[in-house]
Amino acid sequence: MKQGYAALGRPIGRLRLAALLLVLVTGAPLPLGGDAVAQSSPTTLARIAILVSSDRNRCYDPGTVKSIRHFATTEVDAFNRSTPRGGRKLAVDILDDFEEADTTVVNVRQALAASDLVAMVGLPSSTRAAPVFASLGNELRASEVPFLSEISLNAMFAAFPNVYSMTSTVDDELQVVKRFIRDRGFQKPAFVGLAGDAYSMALGDGLMRAPDALALIADHRIAAPEYKLDAADGDRIAADLLTKAPDLLILAIQSGAGGALLKQLTAAGIDVPVFVLYGRLSRIIDRLGAGGFAKDAYEIARDGVPGLYNERLQRRIWDSGGQGWLFEDTPNRSTPGWSEGSCTVTASAGPSQILDARNRRAIARGMQYRDMIAMIGEAVAASPPEADAVAIRRLIASRLRKHLDGQDTFRGLWQDWAFTPHRTIADDTLVTWRRGGSDRLMLAPWQYRRTGQGLQPVSVLYTSLDLIRISRIDTGDDSFDAELYLSLHSEDASLGIADIEFTNALRSEAGHDTQLIIREIHGGSAGTSFPAGIKTYKIAGRFTFEPELDDYPFDLQRLSVSFQPASTLRPFLIQPPEEAPPHQLAPFDGWDLRDGYVGSDHDIVPTLAVAADGKQTVRFYKFNQTFVVARLGVDFTMRVIVPLAFILLVTYFSVYLGRERFDSMIAIQVTALLSAIALYLSLPDVGADQATLADRIFMVTYAGVALMIGLSVVGDSSKVLEHRRFTAAVRIAQYAGFPLLTIGAMLWLVAASLGRG
Repeated sequence: MKQGYAALGRPIGRLRLAALLLVLVTGAPLPLGGDAVAQSSPTTLARIAILVSSDRNRCYDPGTVKSIRHFATTEVDAFNRSTPRGGRKLAVDILDDFEEADTTVVNVRQALAASDLVAMVGLPSSTRAAPVFASLGNELRASEVPFLSEISLNAMFAAFPNVYSMTSTVDDELQVVKRFIRDRGFQKPAFVGLAGDAYSMALGDGLMRAPDALALIADHRIAAPEYKLDAADGDRIAADLLTKAPDLLILAIQSGAGGALLKQLTAAGIDVPVFVLYGRLSRIIDRLGAGGFAKDAYEIARDGVPGLYNERLQRRIWDSGGQGWLFEDTPNRSTPGWSEGSCTVTASAGPSQILDARNRRAIARGMQYRDMIAMIGEAVAASPPEADAVAIRRLIASRLRKHLDGQDTFRGLWQDWAFTPHRTIADDTLVTWRRGGSDRLMLAPWQYRRTGQGLQPVSVLYTSLDLIRISRIDTGDDSFDAELYLSLHSEDASLGIADIEFTNALRSEAGHDTQLIIREIHGGSAGTSFPAGIKTYKIAGRFTFEPELDDYPFDLQRLSVSFQPASTLRPFLIQPPEEAPPHQLAPFDGWDLRDGYVGSDHDIVPTLAVAADGKQTVRFYKFNQTFVVARLGVDFTMRVIVPLAFILLVTYFSVYLGRERFDSMIAIQVTALLSAIALYLSLPDVGADQATLADRIFMVTYAGVALMIGLSVVGDSSKVLEHRRFTAAVRIAQYAGFPLLTIGAMLWLVAASLGRG
């Protein structure tokens, strides 16, 4: 009987073993001890509708829409992977209206009809938003669905408490524009807008709205079908402006018509500064052709500060190795327009680089949508398991209300998100400037920071940080020495080095003072060989950084000199030079300079609210000059790679001693293993808290030598020697498998590291 149970146990044990292997391979649940497996509850969904707008003619698939689709789905996938089994997952519906208002209404109606809808994001047009509110306003309000829109007319959604705007709105922009125009002394501005466009019309009407209204000497609203200017409209505007002689032209008719009008006005002899409120200044001036534009030109900095990179974006690109960040306008060949001739190839549809202006705009849009989904996902993850869609909508709405008026801030990957009491993004409206006759776009010297309902003037520091030398890069101590020149210029001549705090300067343990040596080279006075008004300093000291050592010794490191205003009483913004620091051909101290840029980010400073019964957060600008350096691997190659190669080579040659010299063969192989271990222990500590490329190279070496030892022992076994096939297999593994596997693994490790670099 016992033998029967034993015989029965053997196949049962094999079945258990097979089941265990199945679990290890597939991750399938394994019933143990005969207990029933609890069935997981069905997964519930929280649906987000994303409203986008591709081109009406459908000739191209826009890069911006591709970016939105990519980052939205990537964030949803990441959220769902982190959700435990049976938990609530996100689903996303991307609805494209192709710039058709009727389709926009249909898309919003379809979204609201979903019983599991918890939020909507998008709708990048106030003109198409108007019929949505007119047709579906009651349903939208009653649904309580949080709607994070791109609507620029805050008056349009003022009556809908569940609607927010994640973009700059007309009232916020015009508050800065009117203050800027008045402070710059313009007395006779003229406006040209686009009739029938809700955003353009609101801009023109808002300029004349009290209490800070501008006295426009001319107000023209024209029709520009397909964004093209009627020459008769241009002649009529030119004739009127020649008579009234404005000192500033405010344009809000988009880039194509705006460029054509400006060219026509310039030819008619109207040569005045221009402020672009709708369209892209660079595209407008490019349409003027040779000679450009002789007067100053301004626009709202919708693409951020020229030459100043979003630090979070840079880190994201860095971590990904630059893969998947290119979003081009690609021809949609299924559109009949390509065969009919109405679709044409445009220069902007060609390939681009990651940090090209057009691609950066696409990335910006996609990352903004990604942040909105992350904000919604945070609330969904906190919702009780029994909550239905209505309860989740209310939870999201309550969290959004905490972001009003600086009570709280959501830290996204693109930026920090908060909203004004009007449910519009609480962000500063910046003005860029193109000096007359210049091709460079930069921050205007006069900026304003929003403080409550008012504006605080903010100085602009034009900077140039030029590296002299970097040395003593210590990844174990997380610090490096830098010597550099810093040049500053500002309309506020009193601003200087004392107003700058270097936030990552290494501080002493005793007094917490920075170990920087700062020497003034030039104080900005005239009468010297230095340009007047430019203050120049020589700075030397030690700075901290966060090393990334996965690819050591073929690693790249980001070394930053980070700085911010020393006090909120004297805030400033940074305008870096037009070009990034030049590549340094000569290596210094074992490193080679590869790239450099100026980045920006925010510190979030929590403080007490005015009522002293709550908390409020304040955003504090900070900047960094970053240098990307590559470690020169010559020393590591000579001290480590070459010796390891000889160790592996000797290990390989030992197998040719033959079976009769088994003791000598094993001695050589064991000595090779011990030599590799001793070599590893002799390496300097680089301070890595994870396995580096060097560690992985040694692990492959250990595995290879250990495999060779094991094969030698197995090959000398009497049981193996009895079977000729087994003996042949061991020999093939030693003679061919060992070198192929070892060399292949080494090449794969190094190639993967160099590929990331």
